[in-house]
Amino acid sequence: LTMIIIAGVCGYFGGRAIKRCLNTYEKLITKELNLNHKIPTHATLSTFINHLESDKVMAAFNAWSKEQTP
Repeated sequence: LTMIIIAGVCGYFGGRAIKRCLNTYEKLITKELNLNHKIPTHATLSTFINHLESDKVMAAFNAWSKEQTP
């Protein structure tokens, strides 16, 4: 989910676009997220996105962002 949010903040939406973004920053993302595996395929990203319950993700994100701002 973190990788998808990073890509979204950069303006990349959808499995293929997100994969392009993640490939561009693969070394940085792998290092910062301490990944043991490669960046997921666009098909895996798309499947994951399609199974997200967007209302719950948005609620969690909004709650987190309120904690981060004064």
